[in-house]
Amino acid sequence: MTGALPDLLPSCSRPETGLFKGHVRFIGGYSPVLVRFEWAQEERIMKGEWMVTREQDVNRGGIERFLDGAGSFQGRERRKSEKFFAVCLSIFHFLLYLCMLQKKRCPEQAERVGERRLPLDFKRNCFMKKVLLFLIVAACCLSCGEYQQLLKSTDYQLIYRKAVEYYNNGDYQKAQNLLDGIRTVFSGTNKAQNIAYYRAFCSYNMKDYETASGLFKQFVQTYPESSFAEECLFMMGYCDYMASPKPRLDQSLTDRALSEFQLYLNRYPRSMRKEQINGYIDELRDKLSYKAYLSARNYYQREYYKAATVSLQNCLKDYPGSKYREEIMYMLFMSKYEMAVNSVEDKKLERYNNAQEEYYYFAEEYPESKYADELKKCYEVIEAYLDNYNYEEE
Repeated sequence: MTGALPDLLPSCSRPETGLFKGHVRFIGGYSPVLVRFEWAQEERIMKGEWMVTREQDVNRGGIERFLDGAGSFQGRERRKSEKFFAVCLSIFHFLLYLCMLQKKRCPEQAERVGERRLPLDFKRNCFMKKVLLFLIVAACCLSCGEYQQLLKSTDYQLIYRKAVEYYNNGDYQKAQNLLDGIRTVFSGTNKAQNIAYYRAFCSYNMKDYETASGLFKQFVQTYPESSFAEECLFMMGYCDYMASPKPRLDQSLTDRALSEFQLYLNRYPRSMRKEQINGYIDELRDKLSYKAYLSARNYYQREYYKAATVSLQNCLKDYPGSKYREEIMYMLFMSKYEMAVNSVEDKKLERYNNAQEEYYYFAEEYPESKYADELKKCYEVIEAYLDNYNYEEE
């Protein structure tokens, strides 16, 4: 018998969501009635059955409850959640009743034993704290239970939606774990690009900058024509910029960030991020120049003047606009001067001439330097030696 309840199908057709399409038919005699449903949900055809009798009120509410809970992961989890919260609510009401009962008894006991008022209040406060702690732990257990079910689930569309939901709520670790589990499933589909994008930003938001930089680089290489490619190329350099260590440590990440920022500017010369990136580049170059300055100063302070001379000259060559330029030129002159003073006789003339030339460069560029008086005294020693040498030659 088909269509015995003609008002049943319109009552459950849910046109506003498009989740239900199908038919209703009766099997058997007058009772019971087997209502079969077939509906589209999450890009799949779901089927279910619902036993009713002719005397039951087959209304929209009953059908809706059936459709929302029949056999799906969401329905099972929702039913578990509803039961769990119902139990928690009952326990809370019971505990609240005990608290109110104890509160009524406390004044009577306090009147009989005045000195026990404080202990009773203390016990009541401890009891309330235990109640709150129980509710918090219960909520955490429920949340963890849903997440563990997602890790085991084969409903990949649901896992994807939940991962995005976790990401939007700021729970990046759970989002990344779920996305890692389904990225191969969606490989080659439209969602693969979104998954790669979310995975990279999960690592970035968790401040795992080196991993994030690698994921952004992988995204740019895999999807060069994507609308997210420009942003990911910028983030690739920015993550290495954030991961760049202190100047005294290895600066390979700093060099990599500079090259990635330069690549971005070459590809997008009119980008709105241009000024921001130029600021980052200046900061990174200052860090590299400071690293080179520290290395050269270390040689100078340890009186390795020959090595210091080479390092200081490289500093000036590689970073001509360094803010440490004055001190670098001062140490360069002093290194050459000390090499000349402590040199063997055969090399003194050449080295004094080199020191004299370096003095001229320094005096011309920094005539009002704080080192001017000290360098002037050294220059007088150089002049005295060269004058004496010229006099002996004559």
